[in-house]
Amino acid sequence: MSIVAVILFIVGAKLSGEKGVEIDVNDVFYCYTLRPGVFGAAGIIGLVSVLLGLVYYFLYLLARSQAAEKSGVDLELEKPRVTDVKKPTKL
Repeated sequence: MSIVAVILFIVGAKLSGEKGVEIDVNDVFYCYTLRPGVFGAAGIIGLVSVLLGLVYYFLYLLARSQAAEKSGVDLELEKPRVTDVKKPTKL
């Protein structure tokens, strides 16, 4: 989704800066402009993409904490405890 927003920003900037002022057949100045909605749509799509990313992250944290409570252990990797240690013997 954020890729669409970036593409809209790039295409809009390219089209806005590509053409300068042109003179029409009747000596009327014509300046190429984009619809104002192109940059607005890109901004809204970018904002929605960021908000969806935050929702995904918070749901991930919630699921991780629920899984830890359910299993009774933390999901972090821990160093295994060694209880039976044999000492090396000298030869």
